[in-house]
Amino acid sequence: MTIDEYAREIAERIRRGYNSKDRAAAFSAIEDAEKELKSSKVSDTGRADFWKKTYQNFRSGQLLVEKQEGSALHQLMRDIERDLAERETRANGDK
Repeated sequence: MTIDEYAREIAERIRRGYNSKDRAAAFSAIEDAEKELKSSKVSDTGRADFWKKTYQNFRSGQLLVEKQEGSALHQLMRDIERDLAERETRANGDK
């Protein structure tokens, strides 16, 4: 695996933890990356470059997630879920 691929993988793990409000998962990804960089004896410049790439991958992916969440399709899905919950509530109230 190249350093670029690893940066994308770590960024994805951090993003998943961030979006699911699981700080432990996000920090675990960071700690795993630091351990891997240390065991691979990556130079300080290489580490800085790795984290820069990781941040760029995280940010570009996060912008895509945020754009998708604001899309009409996601809004429709939220509306359907809300309507189903209301129907279920009414059905349970009728019993």
